[in-house]
Amino acid sequence: MTTLYGDKNVTVSIRGDLDDDLFVLRSRPDTVTFSDCLQMHNPKDYFYYASETVPSRHIYGLIEFDKTYRLKADEVLLVMTANEREEINPAKALLARTHFKSVDLKANGKVLIPSLMPEYHDVPDYPLWFGPDEKPIVPQKKRYNYYKLWENAVVNLGLVFAHEGDVTFYFTDHKGTIRFQKSLRVTKAVQNIKLLGNHPLTEADGTVYDGFVTDDKRIRKRAIWGIIIEMNGNRRFIKLPYPMPYVNRIFVKGV
Repeated sequence: MTTLYGDKNVTVSIRGDLDDDLFVLRSRPDTVTFSDCLQMHNPKDYFYYASETVPSRHIYGLIEFDKTYRLKADEVLLVMTANEREEINPAKALLARTHFKSVDLKANGKVLIPSLMPEYHDVPDYPLWFGPDEKPIVPQKKRYNYYKLWENAVVNLGLVFAHEGDVTFYFTDHKGTIRFQKSLRVTKAVQNIKLLGNHPLTEADGTVYDGFVTDDKRIRKRAIWGIIIEMNGNRRFIKLPYPMPYVNRIFVKGV
């Protein structure tokens, strides 16, 4: 059971490399509010979410974001970083794997979503993407590069609860079918939900992309499109802005 005592403050901050997006949503038992939308490749000043449009602010590969949210006792803050190419395909479908990177994202000064930076060797031996003028002539020579990840995809998801307590998550695909389920006790410490294996970039079919052909159709079919959160016997549903194929990049904490 979760005992709710009152409102709480959560400060979300991220400074440095982010290629491409930051999304912040607020969930209460009966409503979902799209609070913040910062995108790199969206040429419009709006973003389609759940048949509505929300304002979109342009960023250019670097971000300085610091904002405090006052959460109601029954509220959950969802913070996402994503890889997108809205100008190529705004249909919210997973596209080819290209480039992504992101620095640490913090909640109240503590790392909520750990970085995905090749320069930090965050995921050793994972395939990299180089721009046409960035590919190294000598493999040992360092150049500015990115991880080769799905486009039009949520890559990282952080859920911040106003309070500690027992929670069950149900992760659904594009048809609303529950693909994954996880129960845990939310505490003030960050917990990494690992739905399939241990590799940080395991995809929704249980494989890790190694630069060769994978079963993309199966990954698209099993990617997470929505989350049902069950607390105190009540359920709420949150639709993700893009599908999420990276089922081990989900982080949870209470305030």
